[in-house]
Amino acid sequence: MKEKNKGNKLKTILIILLIILISMISFVGIYVKDGNKMKDIIPEYLIGSDLQGYRVLTLKVDNSTKEVIRDTNGNIIESATDEEIQENGYTKTEEAVNGQELLKEENYLLARKIISNRLKDLQVSDYKVRQNMEDGSIIVELKEDTNTDDAISNLVTNGKLEMQDNDTKEVLLSNNDIKTAQVLYSTTTTGTTVYLSIEFNKDATKKLEEISNTYVSSTDSDGNTTEKKINLLIDDESILTTSFSTPIINGKLQLSIGSSSSTSETTDTDTLNKYVKQAQNMSVIIKNGNMPLTYTSDSNKYIQTPINKESIKITLIAVAIILAIMMIVLIIKFKGKGLLAVISHIGLNAILLIIFRYTNVEIGLGGLIALGFVQLINYILLVMMLKENKTSDDTKKAIVKFAYRIIPAYIISIVFTFMNFLPIYSFGMVIFWSITIIVIYNIFITRNLIESSKEK
Repeated sequence: MKEKNKGNKLKTILIILLIILISMISFVGIYVKDGNKMKDIIPEYLIGSDLQGYRVLTLKVDNSTKEVIRDTNGNIIESATDEEIQENGYTKTEEAVNGQELLKEENYLLARKIISNRLKDLQVSDYKVRQNMEDGSIIVELKEDTNTDDAISNLVTNGKLEMQDNDTKEVLLSNNDIKTAQVLYSTTTTGTTVYLSIEFNKDATKKLEEISNTYVSSTDSDGNTTEKKINLLIDDESILTTSFSTPIINGKLQLSIGSSSSTSETTDTDTLNKYVKQAQNMSVIIKNGNMPLTYTSDSNKYIQTPINKESIKITLIAVAIILAIMMIVLIIKFKGKGLLAVISHIGLNAILLIIFRYTNVEIGLGGLIALGFVQLINYILLVMMLKENKTSDDTKKAIVKFAYRIIPAYIISIVFTFMNFLPIYSFGMVIFWSITIIVIYNIFITRNLIESSKEK
C-alpha cells in the first residue's frame, strides 16, 4: 500500500513539473542566441485586424502616358538621342501606359486574381480584395503589422520576367514559360547561400536546354574567346547577365541572390534574412504571372480599430478576476483535489496558447470571446470530474459525458472556421482547437493528476 502511495505521489509530482515546464515555455518563451541578442523561437501570436487596425490600399489603372521611340518597322527602341532619331528615321510619340485595347473586364479580373494570389503566397493572414469593374480599380484591406509595407510593395509590381539575348534583345523565355518559383538554401562550412529557383514548364524545359547549350563561352583555334550571354530582366530591369557553363536539362534555373559567411554572426544573420526576403518577394511575383495592366497606388491609409485597447485590457482583467474567484471556489469546495484541478487548468491554457501560435490561429475579438467561453466549459468539466471521482471509471465517464454534450458546439466551431468574417472565423478556430485539446488533455493529464492524489 505504501509503495502504491509513493508511486502516486511521484506521478503527481511529475505531472505538476510537466505543467510548470509547459507553462514556462508558453508564458515566458524559449530564448536562443541570435547574433548578439536573445531571440524567442516560439512564434508570435497572429492578432486580427479588428484588434490591431488595418491598411486600406487603393490601386488605380495607370492612365498616364509615356514616350515611345519606334524604328521604321514599328519596333520599340529602348533609347535614342534626337540626332539618332532624325538620322535613322525613328518616330517618337506619347502613348498610353495602358492602351485602350487592354482596358477590358478580362484583364481587370486577372489583375485582381494575381494580387489575391500574391497576398496568399506572402502569407498575409487577413486581407480583403474588392474591385470596381467600371474602371478596374482595386481596393485592398490588409492587417497592419511589421510586414504590411513589404506586402504592399509587391502588389504594385508588374512582375514581367523576360530572358533576352543580350545582343539582339530577342525574348527567349517569359512569364508564360514559368511553372513555379521558390527559395532554396545551400549551407556549407563557409556559410549559407540563398537561391531563387525558377522552374519552367514542360515545353520551355527543352527550350531552356537549347539556350544553355547556345549561350556559352567558346574559344576558337586562334585562342579568341567569344561569350554569348543572356540577360534576365524583371519589369525591364536587368537582374542578371550571364552565360551558361553547363547545360540545364531539368528545366530549373537557379539564381544566386546572396550569401552570408559563417564567420560574422551579427552582420551575416541580418544580411541572410535580407537575401531570403528578397528571394521570397521575387518568387511570389514571378510565379503568379505578369500583371495584364499597370497599376499605381492612389491612396494608402491606416484605419485604426474602433475597439479601444484600454477597454480590452480592462475587460481581460475583469475576466481574470472572475476566473480567479472561480478557481478559489474550486479549491475551497474540493480542497487538495481542487488545487490540482486549478494547476491542471493553468497547464491547459498554456498548451492552448502554444497551439494557437503554431497553428496560426488569428486572435480577433471573436477569439477573445471564445477564450472566455473556453475557461467556462473547462471549469464545468473539472467540476464534473471532481464530483464523480469515486473510481477511475467515474472520471472517464464524466469526460465522455462532457464530450457528447459539447458535440453541437464542436460542429458549429468547424462551420465557423470556413467563414470569411474575421470575428466569426477567429471564434470558430479558437473553439475548435480548445474543445479538441480539452478532451485529450483532461483524459491524459487532469484525470491522472486527480486520481494519483487519492488516498490509498
